[in-house]
Amino acid sequence: QEVKYAVDEGADEIDTVLSRGMLLEGKYDVVFEELMAIRSVCKNLKLKVILETGELQTTDNIYIASKIALAAGADFIKTSTGKIAVGATEKAAYIILKAIQEEAENTGRIAGFKAAGGISTALQALNYYKITEYFIGNNIDNNRFRIGASRLTKSLYEQLTA
Repeated sequence: QEVKYAVDEGADEIDTVLSRGMLLEGKYDVVFEELMAIRSVCKNLKLKVILETGELQTTDNIYIASKIALAAGADFIKTSTGKIAVGATEKAAYIILKAIQEEAENTGRIAGFKAAGGISTALQALNYYKITEYFIGNNIDNNRFRIGASRLTKSLYEQLTA
């Protein structure tokens, strides 16, 4: 209902958070079906699936969550909402981008990656850019790579105005 409301109100992108509890219980089919239902409501709008990688406990869970999100039609996989203690990590970025690369190789469908949650320095941002570049080459644009940069923007502003 929330997605339908957002679509009806003119949203051009939809963010949804993956059901981590269901994933951690091994209920992969429930996670997939929920994402498919959301995909069907948002139709052609860009769908960003947020994994909250800091709560998924293992690299295997991050990989499984990424594969499920991609299979359900995610246009972007995002590490975090930025509302939990552990947001983006370079390890999580690597795993997600590996899944995105495999999806592109297997189906030709190219999804994007968004690093979000705790990125507050230019060096961190550059590291995420370089990890992304490793997997997708230098053909990077806002349809392939984004950074959740609210903390980074504030940090850069403070450095520039100090």
